Amino acid sequence: MVVNKPAGVPCHAGTDNPADDSLIPVLLRTMPELAEPSPPSLVHRLDKLTSGALVLARHTGSARVAHALLSKVSHKTADGVASTALPAQASFQKW
Repeated sequence: MVVNKPAGVPCHAGTDNPADDSLIPVLLRTMPELAEPSPPSLVHRLDKLTSGALVLARHTGSARVAHALLSKVSHKTADGVASTALPAQASFQKW
């Protein structure tokens, strides 16, 4: 299943994100029929402030397979905007 996650919605609970406000509980409150036979699982994550397509699986086995497939066919890129000019010799390292 693919969900269009809006910016500001956390994918999972964390120190600043109460569990009830994360994506899966919000989705289950909206569509309770998704809870059976088990709630959806995240195949990957998007940052809280990032919007975009988020892949969920209906079963944990499917989540493992989908994660393995996505890791082979997808890659992450990030663009940034600088408010000041960067030095000509600036370099960035891969994380």
